[in-house]
Order: sequence, then C-alpha cells, then structure tokens
Amino acid sequence: MPYSFTRKITGIFFRTTDTFRELEEEHLAPALFHFLKLTALFSLLMTATLYTLPGMPIATISI
Repeated sequence: MPYSFTRKITGIFFRTTDTFRELEEEHLAPALFHFLKLTALFSLLMTATLYTLPGMPIATISI
C-alpha cells in the first residue's frame, strides 16, 4: 500500500516498527525522493535559523 510523505513521517515517529515493515518492499526511487525533500526542508530551516540568530556573523572577510 503506497504511503504519502506525511504518513511516512508520522509513522516513523509514532509506529516505527510497523511503518518500516510495511515499507520494506518500497523501491529506491520514492525513498530517495523523500530523502531529498527532507534534506531541502532541513537546509531551509537551518538557513532561516542562522539568519535570525542575533549577534552571529554569517560570514566575515578579513583582508
């Protein structure tokens, strides 16, 4: 049974064993696509966090 992206995420948090057992037969392409989505989300959140921290220099160039 195909799982949606949000159902996979909530399944990993709340029903880990059942979710992994049901997803054993999933092909690599959908798993890789979901991994790339999570990577992009993490990158956006880290960028937003680093730009909003007060007093933290983002990049300094000394010549």
